[in-house]
Amino acid sequence: MKKWSGKLFAALLGLALVPVMVFGAKAADVFRIGALYPLSGPMALLGTHDMNGVELATEIFNERGGVKGRKVQLVKADVPTTDAARSEAERLINVEKVDVMFGTYSSSLSFVASAVTEKNKKIFWETGAIADNITQRNFKYLFRTCTQASDFGYAAADFIMKRLAPDFKIGLKDLKVAIAHEDSLYGTSVMAAASKRLKQNGVNIVAQESYSKTVTDLAPIVMKFKMLRPDIILTTCYTNDAILWSRQMREMNLNVKAFVGSGGGHGVLDFAKATGKDSDGVFSADFPLVKDPKTLDPKLDPPLKTVFERYKKKFGDYPDLHAMSAFTSAWVFYTQVLAKTASLDPEAVKKAAYKIDIPMGGTHMGWGVKFRDGKSAEPGQNDRAFAVMMQWQGGLNYCVWPDRYAERKAILIPLPEWKDRKK
Repeated sequence: MKKWSGKLFAALLGLALVPVMVFGAKAADVFRIGALYPLSGPMALLGTHDMNGVELATEIFNERGGVKGRKVQLVKADVPTTDAARSEAERLINVEKVDVMFGTYSSSLSFVASAVTEKNKKIFWETGAIADNITQRNFKYLFRTCTQASDFGYAAADFIMKRLAPDFKIGLKDLKVAIAHEDSLYGTSVMAAASKRLKQNGVNIVAQESYSKTVTDLAPIVMKFKMLRPDIILTTCYTNDAILWSRQMREMNLNVKAFVGSGGGHGVLDFAKATGKDSDGVFSADFPLVKDPKTLDPKLDPPLKTVFERYKKKFGDYPDLHAMSAFTSAWVFYTQVLAKTASLDPEAVKKAAYKIDIPMGGTHMGWGVKFRDGKSAEPGQNDRAFAVMMQWQGGLNYCVWPDRYAERKAILIPLPEWKDRKK
């Protein structure tokens, strides 16, 4: 009896182990990719939007079978600070054994995390951070699909000089611009480019102020600007301070002819929801948020409408330009790199990435994709990404400049005074 009991136990144990071994094989047979975004803290709102975009791209890619049935698994990490970005990047490499990471939306976080991946010869695929110096370190394993900060700054400055100044009938030397920005790598980089372009053309910059992205009161800067009476205020903000600017300008009756943001908080629906009609007329240099599929490659797959509808169904609202930038970036990686290499080996990924040649209009952002090579001062930067000028109109964000990309004509030039504007 004991003999049979032993045999029976062994047989049952063997059967019990079968599903474990099968499921273990399946778990190992996926492409594991790191995803580092600030999902808590002051940058969580836009960090979450970027993560959402990557998640949707991953979901659609997996639904289509991945690469010959092998699917992608995201290994997520919350990186609210630069210290977290460094330690989590190290953990993903040393513990999770990932060879490729998506990230990070924030320039400061990207700068730190990508240094870790470069040191370990792993791929860092940036989906939304824009500081120029991220790609100015001669890194060999870093790729960025989106626009650079200088593109935002130059777009904002050019719009001010080429469109707003003529509309106001004010010469550039008489035009008064007040600049303010959050003081991280992101805000500093954008405004450095904008102020440089404006100064080169003789524009009168009456003030240039910086502040922490965690700011809760902008009254001192608002009061200073009110005394200086600029024609235009030019800013770079995250979401909380973008909303704060609108509220405190109204409260303190600071009137200007135009308010120009440059990405970040001025490009998200949360800004318009929080400020209501006060968002109308606000400009922002930003990623394009394409809504008309006629401006894109007719063969683009999945169709733009499908992406928008899938995003709303999954996350409860339509994607903003940050989510779409991240979706586009991940989708390019999946379809142009992973589908061709069937591998996350960093050398294979790097080789495939430099072969990408997508013409303008060939992505969901309207961008093309062609990475600058190792001979460039900015290897890994997408040479076919660009910034446009967006404007809030009736709670929606539309491209208004340059004319070739414009969805609508700009309105409220100049802005009415607060006393003439309804809440």
